[in-house]
Amino acid sequence: MKRGDPPFAFAAERHDYGDKILLGQTIRGSGADEGEQAQDILAYHPATARCVALRLAQNFVSDQPAPALVERIARRFLEMRGDIRAMLRTLFDSPEFWAHANFHTLYKTPYRYLVSSLRAAAIPVANYKPADGLLFQLAMPMYGWLTPDGYAFSRDAWLKPDALLRRINFAVGLGGGRSPIGRAEGAQPPPGSGPLDARDLARTLGPGLSPDTLAGVMG
Repeated sequence: MKRGDPPFAFAAERHDYGDKILLGQTIRGSGADEGEQAQDILAYHPATARCVALRLAQNFVSDQPAPALVERIARRFLEMRGDIRAMLRTLFDSPEFWAHANFHTLYKTPYRYLVSSLRAAAIPVANYKPADGLLFQLAMPMYGWLTPDGYAFSRDAWLKPDALLRRINFAVGLGGGRSPIGRAEGAQPPPGSGPLDARDLARTLGPGLSPDTLAGVMG
């Protein structure tokens, strides 16, 4: 689909112009406009609101968010006709978002782990193939999920012994300056290259590290 294309194709010669019932609501026979009506019914259905609300709560709060929180976000979805900003405001103002019990409970997906690792190490991506390879090894290749529900967020989906070892090996290679991600494909490490500057890591990770761990990182 190209920019400017209609959201769906309408074949007038094959269309049934009679009235239709979708999720208990009547769609009056009106040609192409019936598609728009159907999309609105689906978009603003309570089940859609709950699905979007659950995904947001799982993304920002916990794998098993409180049903009351999901219900408040879903209600905001319906009140504001799908305004994501309003939903996020409800989420970020909730006591569940700020609860200590939910602090540092989320487990990063492989994609987020990769991106946050590169940011922490301040490494520009000159060769995307090793990054792409890591995501493939961790079962989260780019655009590899064929159904519209998307990859899972949960700890149970990603915290596996083999995957954890791959994450550790990637981090060791990245921290030791051996990762080919930061140099052009086929290029050798420049003379004198070695471990990353601990100060770069400390600037990024410092707020989340204990004093003892920070002291160990800084040497």
